[in-house]
Amino acid sequence: MERLTRVFLLVLALLLVWCNCLQAQSDEEYYARLAEMQKVVRAQKIQGLVSGGAGSPASALALLGLQRKFFYVGQTWTVQVTHKSDSRGRMPAPSASPLPEPTASPVLYDFKVLAVDGLKRARLEVRERANHAGIGGDHLILLVNEQFVAFRKELHYGDGRGVRVIELGGDANVALGFERFPVDLPDLGAMAAEPVRELPQALRPYLEATHGQILDFRFDDLFARPVRALWADGDVWPLYFESSAFTAILIGRGAAP
Repeated sequence: MERLTRVFLLVLALLLVWCNCLQAQSDEEYYARLAEMQKVVRAQKIQGLVSGGAGSPASALALLGLQRKFFYVGQTWTVQVTHKSDSRGRMPAPSASPLPEPTASPVLYDFKVLAVDGLKRARLEVRERANHAGIGGDHLILLVNEQFVAFRKELHYGDGRGVRVIELGGDANVALGFERFPVDLPDLGAMAAEPVRELPQALRPYLEATHGQILDFRFDDLFARPVRALWADGDVWPLYFESSAFTAILIGRGAAP
């Protein structure tokens, strides 16, 4: 009952912001509203309305060896995404199935590490592969700190409209469930995880024999819908991520330097 009350209060606060989002007619307006929503999320998190799980801090980071490794400049990987619905910019329906079946063809997204600064903050470029052949094309820049927490997003428009910047705070990852790009991440420093017991069938063709331990994260998104993420020792991105919006599978990695 206490958990349901916390979720209700959070969603009520978000509804006040989201009603304006529904009126947004352009990507620029949409991301301006989303930035407002992120501020609400951070404020509610500080008040304890969004909890980060029961695991001991940094336990997942340590188990995955991510305290000893980080992104390197030029590193690349590819994620195959199957969108379950066109949920971008829409409030999720309360009656919707938490994990509906995929309804669209897979889309490939290519990731590349553009820079890593002296504070171990990485600048990642995310592009939909279908847009690579054309001139321009929208793409996302994601900034991630050494705790693997995203703290800034930059949406670069291919039509010359400039850049839309969203500051995320950098204290925790919050799965929204309606992202245009597949960049939701588990909160490795706060969420409990356990070794995976059963692998999703869709993931099996892409597993490598060199994979070490794989941790299984199960948590809720912003609207209390279940999310599952699998993260393997040796990787800097989840092997598998399933939410109400999409299923993402890590299908390719660039060669190490």
